[in-house]
Amino acid sequence: MSRIVVLSAGTHPEPAFLAAGASRAGFSTMFVSSALWPSDHPLMNLVRGSSLVPQRFKHEILRRELPLGLEMSNTRRRAAFGELLLQSGMRLSPKRTREMVRARTLSFRRAAGHFVAEHKGELEFVIAQYTSALDAFRSAGAAKRVLLYPIAHHRWMRDFLGQEAERNPDWAPFLQGHDILGEDEADLDSEIELADLIIVPSSFARDTFIQAGVAGSRIRVVPLGTDISTIPQATRTDRFTVMFAGQLNQRKGISYLLDAFDRAQIPEARLVLIGGAGEDIRTHIRRNYPHVDIQGTRPRWKLKLAMAEADVLVMPSLAEGFGLVALEAMSVGTPAIVTPHTFGGDVITDGIDGWTTPVGQSEDLARLLASVASDREQLARVSDAAVATSHRFSWDEYGSRAMSAIGVVR
Repeated sequence: MSRIVVLSAGTHPEPAFLAAGASRAGFSTMFVSSALWPSDHPLMNLVRGSSLVPQRFKHEILRRELPLGLEMSNTRRRAAFGELLLQSGMRLSPKRTREMVRARTLSFRRAAGHFVAEHKGELEFVIAQYTSALDAFRSAGAAKRVLLYPIAHHRWMRDFLGQEAERNPDWAPFLQGHDILGEDEADLDSEIELADLIIVPSSFARDTFIQAGVAGSRIRVVPLGTDISTIPQATRTDRFTVMFAGQLNQRKGISYLLDAFDRAQIPEARLVLIGGAGEDIRTHIRRNYPHVDIQGTRPRWKLKLAMAEADVLVMPSLAEGFGLVALEAMSVGTPAIVTPHTFGGDVITDGIDGWTTPVGQSEDLARLLASVASDREQLARVSDAAVATSHRFSWDEYGSRAMSAIGVVR
């Protein structure tokens, strides 16, 4: 029987759902993580049952529950309480977040390398999320090495976002993802060199790898999935509502959305921003765009409720791997406007089940928003089509497609 190990130091959902898909398909699968754990883990029970744990912190922990279908017996339970300490530390000292996350990742990476070395004679596939893979790949022996890379190539990101900083200096302090440390960049390069196969979530991400000199024959595109089992009822009003969901930073193109919304001049429309944000960017937005409704992060189920109240979700990203929140919005009947630097044409057919808009162009986005707001019949048709499209991208489908891309099919 093929034996597979899936490794992930972070909280991206796709490694866990890939492991769940492999397990459901009958493969002997081990999932190794320090940031996700089974629902019966002592930490889960402690947080779930405590009235003393702050609600926001409780949401952060409970969202890390492993997906259904991933057997607990196949799950290596590592460092869950270490993750609890990390989350506490980041809240007490937010300026040290990057340093603490890096330490967590390096610790996990070393442990994963030892784990793979112990089992390498049994393994046929070592599948690892980027930043988590290097030590495991070096220890993998004859096993096939598969790298899950959830975003654009890091060198492409550095160059493109560096150009953005020069083009839009007022928002340069709020960029993210282009300032990779030299040591981290070398490690990412080594992961890519060691990988037999690289799985990316969009054609855009694949193209950035090819531009960075990686052979296209080593890359497979597997779009991500979404949970279509719990869909809230839409409760929209006559007031046209535009939503953004995700980290509030300039890599997400937030300045272009703010500018476009003002340019569109849609009567009585409102713009809602949901997601994590540093105090600096919150202050900057409130000073220059005081009419915008800035909200904090929400657990997934509450985010979907908010999405169901919006007319359209806009993801004007400059550099994305996929743009999962846009697919989640589609699943509740809220069509998305995205740039080609997201999942773009991999998921959306422009004007049919959503729209695409050029990267970094407020004027084009403003015209599109005004057009969408003025034609409610078209919006209703696109909304219905968006739901139908989202159903082709469940997490179960992701697991099956990923296994097929890897070449492990039953």
